[in-house]
Amino acid sequence: MDHRIFETQSLLRLDDFLKMLPSVKPRKAREVIKSWQEDIFELIIADTWSEEEKERYEIVISDSLTIQSSDLEHIFHGDESEAKRITPYGADLLCQAYKAGLFETKARLSEYIVPIEVQEYIDSTNTILSKQEADRVHGQNKREHYENKISNLELIREAEFSYSLLNDVFVKKFGFKGNHHVLKIGGVDVTKSLSLYRSNSGLSSDWQVTFSWIGLDGEHKQLRKDSFYSGNRRNDSERNYGLHE
Repeated sequence: MDHRIFETQSLLRLDDFLKMLPSVKPRKAREVIKSWQEDIFELIIADTWSEEEKERYEIVISDSLTIQSSDLEHIFHGDESEAKRITPYGADLLCQAYKAGLFETKARLSEYIVPIEVQEYIDSTNTILSKQEADRVHGQNKREHYENKISNLELIREAEFSYSLLNDVFVKKFGFKGNHHVLKIGGVDVTKSLSLYRSNSGLSSDWQVTFSWIGLDGEHKQLRKDSFYSGNRRNDSERNYGLHE
């Protein structure tokens, strides 16, 4: 089974799964699992030096259990920057290692019992993949609905106005050209205006973006993204003395 069929956020954290195994010491168990990874890595390095690399590497960790190099992707799923996750297949491997007595426990166990929630996770591959597909379809429908809305401005209600929505509407219509535009959105005329502010050194700049309109209730309204530099001395005529032009 290819570990890449799973999205990281759909999986249990490795540390959380280890805590589900009765009496197991998670940190000690992780050290054991890490040793498997190191043993396989040593085999790969040895073959790299001898220019005899194999498609698959494996180590025997008990009379009944062998760990392959591809299995580690199921046990340590995810990017280096994230807490590692474990797939249902990886969970099954660790459960077998647990039942073989390979993990140190807080007390001597006469029987290695697998909790219901552990077995449910091991059996959850189809459930996870179905949910991933449902989430993908939902996300796609949501994006298509949003794209349709910002392309058909009469569909937008004033109550839905937000900075990000209005900005997407104007960027779709005008791109990033010009510093003053007006569009009728949801029955009201909305104005987008830009003001450029510079850093005190004059080397950097950033735009202040303002959307303003008279609402259907007759009130003046505004949404604004301030510039990073709007409060700097250079942008205040009473305080900008002594700065380089």
